[in-house]
Amino acid sequence: MGNALRFYRSIPNINKDMKFLDESKISMSEGDMKHAASVSGKFKLEISLNLGIFKLVSGGSDIKQEQKGVFHKIDDLIRRMEKTNSISVGRPKDAEDAYNGSPFAIERTVARKVIFHPNTLEAVPRLKSFAVWISDPPNQEKIIESRKANPWRYDNSFLYLIEAVWDNGEPYQSVFSGTSALKFIVNIRKNHNNIVPEDDGEKYGRWSNLHPIEKIKGLGITIGDPQKIETLYRKRYITDEQTYRYKSEDIRVCDLVGYPFYIASI
Repeated sequence: MGNALRFYRSIPNINKDMKFLDESKISMSEGDMKHAASVSGKFKLEISLNLGIFKLVSGGSDIKQEQKGVFHKIDDLIRRMEKTNSISVGRPKDAEDAYNGSPFAIERTVARKVIFHPNTLEAVPRLKSFAVWISDPPNQEKIIESRKANPWRYDNSFLYLIEAVWDNGEPYQSVFSGTSALKFIVNIRKNHNNIVPEDDGEKYGRWSNLHPIEKIKGLGITIGDPQKIETLYRKRYITDEQTYRYKSEDIRVCDLVGYPFYIASI
C-alpha cells in the first residue's frame, strides 16, 4: 500500500459526505491516466454539471445510495494510480514541483464553494451551473519566512477546484506569463480562449493584492462557508502570478487549477 492509499483510508468512508463526484472519471483505466497526463491537443470545453449536492455528475443518482460502491471505486482508482506512480499526497510546493511531479493529487484542506449565478454564465451553451472551490495556501506563516530568505521564490499555492468543466484533450499546463490561474477560470466561464490574457491589468492576478474571492465578487457569485474537505484531482494549470495580502504583507504565490474526481466534506 502506497502513501496515497494509506492517506485515503486514514479517515473511514462513513465519515465522508460526498459533495461532488465525477463518476465517469473514477473508473478510468491506466491508459486514461497516461492520456490525461501527456496527450496534447486543442483545448475544448466538456460540460459535466453538478446540479445538486447529492447528484452524480454523469447520471443524477443519489450519492448516498451509491456511496459504498463509489468509495470502493475510488479506493481501486488510487491503488491503480499508485501502480503508475501518478499520484501524490498534498499540494505541490511550487510550480516546478507541480509541473515535474505526478499529474494527480489527493489532499485534505479547508475550502469555500463559490457559485457563479446563472445569469453570469455569458457564452457557454447549455451551461447551467459553474462553481469553484477555493482553498488558501497552506502554511501561510512559512511563506513569509521563505520569502525573506529568497524574495524571488514563489512557493505555496492557492487551489481552485472546478465543478463544471473537465478537459481530457490537453495535458497539464504550466505558466503562461501574465495570466493567473484565476483568470483561466474566469475565461472558461466566459467561454473565451482560457490561456490568452486580456488587457485588464491582471486584476485577477499579481497586480491586485485582494484575496481571490474578493477579486471575483463583482462577477455575480454566492460564497459558501469554509468546509474541511478531502479531494482527489487532476492538476490542470499552474502559474506563479497570484498576489494577496496576508497579515499586512503582500505575498506573491502560485495558484493551481484542479479538475476534481470527487470532493467530500470530512
